[in-house]
Amino acid sequence: MNIIKKTAFIAVFLTLGIITNHLFADENVFHWKRSNGTWKVENSHLQEVRGWIAPWGYYELMDHNSVISQNEFANFQKIEFTLEMSKPQKSNYDATISFGVRSPQASWYYYSYGVRFYGEKNFFSSNKINKIALVQTSMKDPDLPPNQKGNNKVTELASAKCALPISKEYNYTLLFEDDTLKVICNEKIMLETKINKSELKGRMAISGRNAFLKLKYFKVTDANDKVIFADNFEKDSIYRATVEATIK
Repeated sequence: MNIIKKTAFIAVFLTLGIITNHLFADENVFHWKRSNGTWKVENSHLQEVRGWIAPWGYYELMDHNSVISQNEFANFQKIEFTLEMSKPQKSNYDATISFGVRSPQASWYYYSYGVRFYGEKNFFSSNKINKIALVQTSMKDPDLPPNQKGNNKVTELASAKCALPISKEYNYTLLFEDDTLKVICNEKIMLETKINKSELKGRMAISGRNAFLKLKYFKVTDANDKVIFADNFEKDSIYRATVEATIK
């Protein structure tokens, strides 16, 4: 093969990627799957380090920087986690712990409940988490196909004002007893509201918008205080689809 032909041959492989391997890692060894954002596990923390969002206009988790659990959960009573929000990118920012995450089709996760922590950045006061709310996401029109943009609906079911400085790690517990949800921060009840536990079966998710997030652990237990899921982020537990190109 002369030099010209050899160069052309290599160029074809470079530009077209004729030998391309999709690395199908076993998803079952990971706890989470990235939906959007820049997530990493470092120094025993799960971190989202992009902050700003690139909304797609479909379901809420896709319009936030999100990771979604690989497994579904039912009959849980407590979700415990640490959460730190920092480096707000805009005046309004938030973080959400979602549960009961479901999809009408494939991986279109329109339906969920979540506890959302709202932050506000302004020139007159310190950056603080100023509201904690229970939100529900769904489709405005369930008869439309899931790939129809602008069909996402977010409903605030209950909320409570607060004043938690950001750039600080807090210990949270979401406690589900009978049909009541309690949001507890550092052993203090911040929000108490009714919730229908029969609708909570599904995946869980961690998401943020316009701020960096950091979590040290995430644990789910049942009514007998048995751990049914735990991640202390000692190793990378996020599944990412990877493509590798090889030149021969």
